[in-house]
Amino acid sequence: MLYPDELRYLDSHQWVKVEQDRGTIGITQYGQEKMGEVIEVNEKLRDNPSLINSDPYGEGWLIKIRLFNLSEVESLLTSLEYEKVIEKG
Repeated sequence: MLYPDELRYLDSHQWVKVEQDRGTIGITQYGQEKMGEVIEVNEKLRDNPSLINSDPYGEGWLIKIRLFNLSEVESLLTSLEYEKVIEKG
């Protein structure tokens, strides 16, 4: 089975495994094929996972991926467009 039934999925190609009050998040097989292979993981998070909360746009990054089609970046939201999504709730 390519997509396990016990997981939940986001249309942005992540999966969530719920265990009691915890969620484990990953990238789906389709997502990693579409986005490119993970080429680096932020090892600083191993010893200090709170960096994700304290510095989400700096030292709290998660992974680096290889971009195969740079023109797809133009279809991503700008900061202003993202703020409008958040405002809608």
